[in-house]
Amino acid sequence: MEKDNKTKKESKFFEEPIEFGKPIVTKGRIFAFPLKSCIRESNIRRGNCVSIVWDKKSFIFYGLVIGEESHIFLFDSNSTIEDVGKVEVENAKNGILVFDGLDNIVCIITDGSDTTRIFTHNLDTARRMYSHMWGHFTFSPIEYKDILLEKEIIFAVGKNNFDGLIYFLTNKGNIYTYSIEENKLTYISKVDDKNLSKVICFNPENGNVYGVTKDGNFWRLSNKKINYLDIWIPCMKNRNYVACAGNLIWFENRIFGCTLQDAYLFEYDIEDGKVKNLGRPDENSEIRDIDILEDGRIFGITASKDRGMGRIFCYSKERGFEDMGIIQAWQPVHDFAYQPLGIKSGSSGDFLIGNGENRANIFLYCSAPF
Repeated sequence: MEKDNKTKKESKFFEEPIEFGKPIVTKGRIFAFPLKSCIRESNIRRGNCVSIVWDKKSFIFYGLVIGEESHIFLFDSNSTIEDVGKVEVENAKNGILVFDGLDNIVCIITDGSDTTRIFTHNLDTARRMYSHMWGHFTFSPIEYKDILLEKEIIFAVGKNNFDGLIYFLTNKGNIYTYSIEENKLTYISKVDDKNLSKVICFNPENGNVYGVTKDGNFWRLSNKKINYLDIWIPCMKNRNYVACAGNLIWFENRIFGCTLQDAYLFEYDIEDGKVKNLGRPDENSEIRDIDILEDGRIFGITASKDRGMGRIFCYSKERGFEDMGIIQAWQPVHDFAYQPLGIKSGSSGDFLIGNGENRANIFLYCSAPF
C-alpha cells in the first residue's frame, strides 16, 4: 500500500500540491529525472549527459548522452522525456550538440578510436507531429553526414551567427567550419594546443572567434588569422599552468567566462580590453559551466572530485553571488549530483543540468525571481 501511495504522489506532483518534506534547495526548485523514464520504451542505459541545447521554436530541450552507446533525448515543458534515437558511435569520448540556426541539430561525436564524426537531426517533424493527446513525438532519423576527422578529438563547437557557419575546435588546436547546406568541412586555422581550453565564443558584430590556451591566454581568430591577446583569465598565484576556461559566453559586448581549476567567474570587456575577476561562488574547486539569462543574471554549476556534491549559484551585478544550494532533488525521484557537467537555460528562468557519473540522469532547476 505504501508503494502505491508513493507512485501516486510521484506521478501527480506537477498536477496537485504534494507534501514531500522540506526541500533542500530553497532559492528555487530542483527536480531529478532518469533518462530511462520515457513515455515509450527508452534504449538509453548508462552514460553521461555531456551537451544540452534549447529549441526556442518549440520550447524544448535536447540533450546528448554518451557512453557505450550514444543517444539524443528530448525534454519538453511538461517534463516529458523521449529517446530521440541512437547515434551510431560506440564508446564515445566526447560529444557536442549545436543548432545550425534553422531546423537542424548538428551532433559531433568523437569515438574510442579518436575519430570525430558529424550527424544531423531535423526537428521539423517533431515540431509538427507532437501529439498532446497521445503524449509523444514523431522524429526524423539521425543522419550520418559521411564526414570525419581522424585522430582528432572534438573540444568545442559553436554557431557563428555572423557568417552562419558552425565552428569546430579540436584537441590539436585545429579550427574548422562546417556548412550543413553544402555538407562541407573546411580547415580555417590552428591555435596553440598547449593547455587548450575546450571553449569558443563569437562576436556577433564582426564574427571574431575567441578562446583560451597556453597559460590562460586569450586568442582571437579574425580574417582566418590567430592573434594572441595580452590578456589572461584569472587564476591563483603560480597556477597559470592549469589556467583553463570552463565556458565563454558573449553578452552585451562582453565575454563572461568561468575557470575550472580555481572556480573563478570573470568578465572580459571587449572595448577596454580588460579582464575583471568577479570572484568565487563557493568552496568547490571547479566551475563546470555557466549560462546567462536575458536580464543579465548568470547561473552556473560548481563541482569538485573530493568535496561532495555539486552546487548551483547565481551572479548578478546588483547582488553579487547567491548560493542556490546543492544539486539534490526529491521530486519526482530522490537523486543527487556529485559531477554535474553542463547547464543550459530555457525560456523563463528554468535550467536543465546534465550529469556525469555514468548514470544517465538530468536535473531541472527552476530559479526563483529576484
